[in-house]
Amino acid sequence: MTLDELLLNVKAVSLDSIVCQTAIKTEEDKKEYQGQGYQIQLTEDEFKAKFEVDPQHIFYTPSFSFNSFYFNQDTLAVCPFHLEFFLAKEQGMEMGMTAQGAYKAIEEREKEIAEGNYMGSILTLPDGMRLEYFKLLVEQGKDVPDLYNLFIDFYMQSDYGFSNIDKGALDAIIKSKTPNEKRSTTMKLKKLADGDTLTVYRGGNSASTPYEDAYSWTLDINTANFFAIRRGSGPAYIVKGEVSKKDVIEYISDRNEQEILVDPSKVNIVDVLNLKGLDFLKEVLPKIAPMYHKYKETLEDLEFHQESSIHGVEHSARVLLMCLIIAEELNLSMGDRRILATAAIYHDTKRTHDWVEPAHGRASKDYYHSDVTNPDPLVEFLCEYHCLPDEEGYQEIRNNRKLNKNKDKSTRLFKVFKDADGLERVRLGDIRREMDMNQYR
Repeated sequence: MTLDELLLNVKAVSLDSIVCQTAIKTEEDKKEYQGQGYQIQLTEDEFKAKFEVDPQHIFYTPSFSFNSFYFNQDTLAVCPFHLEFFLAKEQGMEMGMTAQGAYKAIEEREKEIAEGNYMGSILTLPDGMRLEYFKLLVEQGKDVPDLYNLFIDFYMQSDYGFSNIDKGALDAIIKSKTPNEKRSTTMKLKKLADGDTLTVYRGGNSASTPYEDAYSWTLDINTANFFAIRRGSGPAYIVKGEVSKKDVIEYISDRNEQEILVDPSKVNIVDVLNLKGLDFLKEVLPKIAPMYHKYKETLEDLEFHQESSIHGVEHSARVLLMCLIIAEELNLSMGDRRILATAAIYHDTKRTHDWVEPAHGRASKDYYHSDVTNPDPLVEFLCEYHCLPDEEGYQEIRNNRKLNKNKDKSTRLFKVFKDADGLERVRLGDIRREMDMNQYR
């Protein structure tokens, strides 16, 4: 089981997948459902003999992390019921849970529901079931105090779900928004930007809700990139759109994702940026491998001022790899690839520490200049200016006769090299903090 499959098994089960204890009449029923991934150990009669709960309120899911629970479909009370722990305790295994404790928890949960408090029941469920639960609340006409805020509170604690609620139920929740709640949303949006429209982004892949149906967007392209690539190994995408502020359902800043909730039919799609998947690497790596290994051997013989896990040999090797991948994708000439590869292995050789150090580019250039027989001016330029602001590099291209002689080539390789070096920032930790998609050229 892959990590993606594991996450989906844990979180994305739906109410359509649950099986009631009353459906398990025989040993054959148990075996049939066990074969489908349900951890069912008792028939209905065996359950009645052991527990003081109506079996019509006990349900199973195919998720190994949430395999049995109490669910009163009339009151909509939901409560954990860890059947496997109770049976283990009967067999002398100390699991820290008792059926008596579960009975009391069920009693308390039913009392909460009677008082109009649904949050405990909602949070008991896996993410994939929570929006379905809201659908039941709407369909059954439950009198839920502060329904809209309850929905937003739930949403901020969930990771899956919008595909599990129909538009009618969501519209009913949105319509329950009070005048004060509407004013609050309007004020938050007013502070975000001037004008009546917002630029929004959505990142996804084959495991995501299609963006045409997605209610969750973000103002931050880096957040969109994070969600595009966090699951799956295939191609992904980042969608750019525009939305009128008056059409925004809510702005959520609490999760540091600058999230915008909006009806997808209200989003005007401006652009779709397609991202390469790991299958692309399977195609491109054999093509660039000979050149990569040739320059990697040279790299290992160079003299680095410091041994560093952040800016040392390993980093330079990965920048070399990035340069060659981008060059292959852009179909650059062999001469351009040699320039990029040479700059990659020399660019950080004379770093003295791992913090901001603008002077190390020039020191690395000087080392390259003294280390080869015929130094290339463009390699020297990339080494010196890779750590300086873009405009300083462009100015050098304009002023340097050798670089300006082929200005387009100098500019193109400067952009490629800085992007290759920047993509390697993923090594530093949180991708949303370390990699700024707005910086890529």
